[in-house]
Amino acid sequence: HVNRCCGPLPLDEVTLLQLQTYLNELSRTHSGSLVKHLRHYFRSIFELAVDQDLLRKSPAKSLRLPHLKPIPKPFLSPEQMRALINAASGVSRLILRVACTTALRPSELFALRCCDVDAPNSCLHILQSVYRGKLRPFTKTTDADSPSHLCVVPLPRTLCQELCTYTRGRPAKNSLLFPSSRETPLSKEN
Repeated sequence: HVNRCCGPLPLDEVTLLQLQTYLNELSRTHSGSLVKHLRHYFRSIFELAVDQDLLRKSPAKSLRLPHLKPIPKPFLSPEQMRALINAASGVSRLILRVACTTALRPSELFALRCCDVDAPNSCLHILQSVYRGKLRPFTKTTDADSPSHLCVVPLPRTLCQELCTYTRGRPAKNSLLFPSSRETPLSKEN
């Protein structure tokens, strides 16, 4: 986005009007989150240039956040989710059922271990996440100090039973619930 906005212009030729116009146009087609991040990014770039005496003044200092409207995001209807689940088989079907039932982030879903399935309480314990193939002992919304109730996701009994049946075939209680063929976390990019 920085290249699209500024191209090969030297920093001292970039104007507030140019930056503001780009953000305004972007806000019509992209998420508010992206626009906010880009505004912050522009401000940081030019603030650093001022701090390093490459610029006298930052053109991004007065950059305003444009009016942000919700951008419609596609989603599956309940009928489409059922059709997708019914079309899948094996472990793919189980992954889809867990994903559609719990709304876990892929980073949380693919970091689940067999021991995270709590059959007596019919729930999952979300204690870690995966990022760029590496397991992390926290999630996007929790850390090691988070209250334990924030890390519990209830499951329908039938799905919990299906997960328990599936975990009996896994090599160890602390092994990944849905590993790759190399016993590493699956990636949402695959």
